[in-house]
Amino acid sequence: MKKLFTLLLAALSMTVAFAQQDAASVALLNKLSAKYKSSTGTRIQLKISVEDSKTQMHQTINGTLTTKGRKFHLATPAATMLFDGKALYTYNKQANEVTISEPEEEEVKELDPTAVLSSYKAGYKIDKPEDGTRGGHQTALIKLYPENLNESFFKVEMLIDKDANMPLSITTFAKNGVTNSIAILSIETNQSFSDKEFTYSADRFPGAEIVDIR
Repeated sequence: MKKLFTLLLAALSMTVAFAQQDAASVALLNKLSAKYKSSTGTRIQLKISVEDSKTQMHQTINGTLTTKGRKFHLATPAATMLFDGKALYTYNKQANEVTISEPEEEEVKELDPTAVLSSYKAGYKIDKPEDGTRGGHQTALIKLYPENLNESFFKVEMLIDKDANMPLSITTFAKNGVTNSIAILSIETNQSFSDKEFTYSADRFPGAEIVDIR
C-alpha cells in the first residue's frame, strides 16, 4: 500500500509539473529549440548587461558567442571562454591568465547563455506568453521559473521574435539582486566551424600564466 501511495504521488507531481507549463509557450520554445539544435554551428553577436540592485552597479559589454553542439567560444574585450566539451579555458585579459577547469554539466549550462534553449523542458514552470511587437515583428515574452528552490536564480525571461523564430534577449534574475541580460544583436545558423575554434592553444594567449584547477 505504501509503495502504491508513493507511485500515486509521483504520478500526481508529474501531472502538476506538466500543467505548470503553458502549451503556447512550450510550442514557441520547441520551435526555437529545434532551429537552434539542428544548426551545424551558430555565431551570435551579443550585448551582455549586468545590473546589481544592491550596489547600483551597471556594466555592459559586447561579445561574440560561437557554438557547435556542446562546445562554445565566448569572446569579449575583457575575457575569453573556450569549452571543448570537457575542459573550460577562461582567459582574463587584465591578469593575462588562463584558468583551466572541468565544469559539471550544471555549471556549463550557467556559462552558456543559450543553454536554456535545451533545458526548459524539465524543471521549469512556464507562464503563458505575453505578446507584443518590435520593429514590425510579432514578439512573445516567456517567463520561466525554476522548480528547484535551491537554484541561484528565481526567474528567466526570454523575448522571442515569432516571425523570424529567433531569440531577442535572455534575462536571468538572481536571488542576490544581480540581473544578467543577454541581448542578441544578430544570429547566424548553419555555419561551419573547425574544432580548433573551441580548442585551447598557447599561441592564442601568448605569455599568459596557466592556472590548472582540474
